[in-house]
Formats: sequence, structure tokens, C-alpha cells
Amino acid sequence: ISTPLGTMPRCTGLMLHPNQQSNVLGAVALLALWFGCAPRERLSGKRIWLLGAYLLLCLGVLVTFSRSGWLALGVGSMLVPIFRWHRLSVWYLGGLSLIGLVGWQSGLLELAFATVRDMNASSANFRWHIDHLAWEAFTTAPWFGLGVGGIIDFNNPYHLEIHNTYLQILAEMGIAGCLAFGLLAGVIGMRLLSRFRRKVSVADGEWLIGLCLASTMLLLQNMVAMFLWVKFLWVWIALIEASILVSLREEESASLAA
Repeated sequence: ISTPLGTMPRCTGLMLHPNQQSNVLGAVALLALWFGCAPRERLSGKRIWLLGAYLLLCLGVLVTFSRSGWLALGVGSMLVPIFRWHRLSVWYLGGLSLIGLVGWQSGLLELAFATVRDMNASSANFRWHIDHLAWEAFTTAPWFGLGVGGIIDFNNPYHLEIHNTYLQILAEMGIAGCLAFGLLAGVIGMRLLSRFRRKVSVADGEWLIGLCLASTMLLLQNMVAMFLWVKFLWVWIALIEASILVSLREEESASLAA
């Protein structure tokens, strides 16, 4: 990938795409940041280790040169203070807005965007074309889509999958697929909200919030990457459901003890 420092290799794990690598590292990094910013009485001297892990994982995301990973990790990291120190969130958001305004007026934001875009401009250009192709596929078969993997042969000169998980569902599974995945997301979201409202302990609630914040990595990168059949997405869903079940068990134990 081309950078201001010259052409650099993209660092990945074994048999893993840079976007997937950054997705895993970034999700764990956000969890580390969330718990590393907890009040002193809940940490027992672990703050330095958690924040150190966060910085190390951020470095891992950086060297993947996954631009979607950088964006998702940055947005997720900026969300953490809002939930951790919610009483100061108005001042925090005001400060971010001021920094954004200065960056926009000075041209620094535009320069940063152009620099990141030019690292792999051909890839960005390809994504716009494949996204447009996905929409054409949806209008051709709106109810049930082209079938999983059908986009490969649908007037597709690239013979590659759609680099947008949401458009991938729309093109390959149509409205029926969107309803099915929407139902899955809705059920998980409602169960998380229900458990948070009925949390047994502070630690229980913090773990559930941490999972939600870390999920921003997946939700944002899904817009520019093909994660639908990537193992980590389904492992993450299973982790959230397991956490909900653990929370339910804690409630049952507390009820029996009472």
C-alpha cells in the first residue's frame, strides 16, 4: 500500500485479510479501553495493563493499513468517553465539534482524507463500482436476491464479492434476507437492553456496555468490507449471547440467595 513514507506491506495474521485482522484487534482494543477507563475502585491496579493492551492493539490495527479499521477504531474510541464519563459528555462533544470545525476550516481534514484515500485509490474506486452493481442485482431480484455468491456471476467483471456486508445481504438474499438478519439483530439488541435494565451487579452491566461499544468495529467495517461469512462475526454474536446467558444465571442465583 502506498504511504507518504513509501510503499509499505500490509501486516496480517496467518491466512487473514487485513480488514479482518483489524476487525478482531480493534474489537478487543475497544473492550480494553472501556475497562481501562473504569473507576479506580473497580480496577485493582490493572489500569496500566489494560490501557497498554489498548495501545498495543491500536498499533496492530495501524500496521494492517486497513483504512476501514482505522475509521472504525477511531469512532469507537471516541464513543467510549461519552459512556464512561457521561456527565461530561456535553463538554466532550463540544470539544470534538470545535476540533472538527477547526480541522474543516483549515483544510486539515480534507488533507487527511485525501492522504488515506490515495494509499490505495484503485481499491476505493472498485468499491463504488461493486456497490452500484449490488444495487442493480437487488432491483433485478428484490425479494429473495441472487442467492449466496450469486453476485460473482451477475454482470460482474471483477468476479469478486461485494465489499459491503449490508449490500451483500440485500443483493444476494433480498428483502427476505434483510428481514431475517434484521430480526436476528433486533432480538439480540432487545435481549441486551433487557439484561442491562435488570443487571444484578455493576460489573455485569459494564461487560454488556463494553460488548456494545466494541461492536461498533463490526457495524462500521461492515459498510466497507465483506464480513458476512467471516468467522469472527459469528463468534462475536455467540459471545454476546453467552454474556446474556451468564447475566441471566447471575440473576437466578441472586434470586435463590434472597
